[in-house]
Amino acid sequence: MGQNLLSVNGLKTQFPTLLGVVRAVDGIELDVEVGETVGLVGESGSGKTVTALSIMKLVPPPGRIVEGRILFNGANILELNEAEMRRVRGEKIAMCFQDPMTYLNPVMRVGEQIAENITLHEKLERQQALGKAIEMMDLVGIPHASERCQDYPHQLSGGMRQRILLAMAISCRPKLLIADEPTTSVDVIIQAQILKMLMELKRKLDTSVLLITHNLGIVAQLCDKIAVMYAGNIVEYAGTAALFDAPKHPYTETLLGSIPRLDLDTKSLKIMRGSVPDLINPPSGCTFHPRCPYAKETCSKQTPGLEAIEKGRLVKCLLYN
Repeated sequence: MGQNLLSVNGLKTQFPTLLGVVRAVDGIELDVEVGETVGLVGESGSGKTVTALSIMKLVPPPGRIVEGRILFNGANILELNEAEMRRVRGEKIAMCFQDPMTYLNPVMRVGEQIAENITLHEKLERQQALGKAIEMMDLVGIPHASERCQDYPHQLSGGMRQRILLAMAISCRPKLLIADEPTTSVDVIIQAQILKMLMELKRKLDTSVLLITHNLGIVAQLCDKIAVMYAGNIVEYAGTAALFDAPKHPYTETLLGSIPRLDLDTKSLKIMRGSVPDLINPPSGCTFHPRCPYAKETCSKQTPGLEAIEKGRLVKCLLYN
């Protein structure tokens, strides 16, 4: 086992609404070691993005973190005030968001937006920061970076805008990069280019990566370990090869069974019955039991814990508890 760069312990993030409290993240455990790439996967609405925003302390109101610890290099960042946290964001932990047009300023040139982050953390003069911004744009594969830095976001393609977000994220060489669905808005060719570039940057900058996606093909290719998330909980955590070879949690098993594979002679894909549960009134006991093909009576009454069933593998299921 290596040294943990990030350790999330018992994290709970909730959103009060008129109908009740949404338990978006409900006591998760997650580790990212130094130099490691961890994939966080699950259906839409499982809590992946809220987990990332919680780590960054950017949960939008009225949401709030109500319990848990987030240890970065051994220090609990939940104890930091906003001024201290601003020094962490971008310089030590950076996030690449999934929708560039939401997070890029439409009336500000892209080079200036990258330089703004550099100026904040490295105290450089404007021209020095802009020069470094052009270097970052070149590093993420933007051609003619010195010219493109004068463009506004709407003048760039979706793939180029995603690269601009990535250039902003790595501009201060963070120790942890959180990439939230970095290929959602681009076609498969640009997707492959961005993923290849992401791994090259990880190697060049010696950065750990938390990759958030619903695409299991991506994590199979890029990640050292995978955390599978369902209804605000981590239900399985294992090495990539082990998880794909022999999934232990019924949810993981069904997810993998629903993906077409060229190496298996499968006549039909698995179908996951039901839908993602209401996080205001989640099912009693195991939240997956209404959709689980192996559910027993005790599954609706008893809540399983995330237990180690073998070295390097954690599973939240009464079949093993």
